[in-house]
Amino acid sequence: MNQRIDILRETLPLRSSVRILAVHPTGLMAFEKPPGLLAHPNPKQDHKRAFLDAPYDHNRECYHWEGGTLFLTHRLDSPTSGIILGALHRDVARAVKKVFAAHRVYKRYDAIVVGKPKQQQGYWRDSTIKTRRDEKLRVIPLKHKTAKSTQTAFTLVSESQNQLDVSLLSLEPKTGRTHQLRVQCACHHLPIVGDRTYGKFAFNRKVAATIGTQRLFLHAAEIQLEFDFKGKRHTFSATSPMPTEFDVLMEK
Repeated sequence: MNQRIDILRETLPLRSSVRILAVHPTGLMAFEKPPGLLAHPNPKQDHKRAFLDAPYDHNRECYHWEGGTLFLTHRLDSPTSGIILGALHRDVARAVKKVFAAHRVYKRYDAIVVGKPKQQQGYWRDSTIKTRRDEKLRVIPLKHKTAKSTQTAFTLVSESQNQLDVSLLSLEPKTGRTHQLRVQCACHHLPIVGDRTYGKFAFNRKVAATIGTQRLFLHAAEIQLEFDFKGKRHTFSATSPMPTEFDVLMEK
């Protein structure tokens, strides 16, 4: 497997900061991207900030370059680090997308939030709606007939041993809404550290000054799924270790 990863590393036009985590025989792949890189560029953007250094076809939902294509199966917000999946073949991507659409994918995220939840474990059920403010996409909690059910399970992993009053949470989204984890954490008075849209901006500046790091402290850490392809059931999983900045913040 390591040899195949080395070959793919040389073949795919990946940014140097992107790591290949796992490769399935069908061509499904898990990548680890750092914060700041786009899953794919927007239609009016070039691909200089995308995690592949290649043009992106929005109609086919794939990167393409001389000698290959990579079809995305889901998205990961630019500020979020961690696991993102892609497939070398369109039919595999379609099979995996069906599993995502049916919410049959296990996903787990690490998040450092301001404050501490009242319970060790819990389940958030909210209604959210997408809107635009100042031409920027925003998601807000709202009870309305057009709102979407947004659900996440959380577990308190640890509390900081310093005066910053932050907590490390393990988050398992049960739905796949836009900005879901960032919005729900903020909605439940536990904004994610470094969130420039839904977070506590003064606190974010304090953290940046304290540890010298400006990033969203949200990391896609684990993914597991089963998908059907060519009459067979396949399993796939990948894990990405928690970034060192998370340890620094919790222990500073």
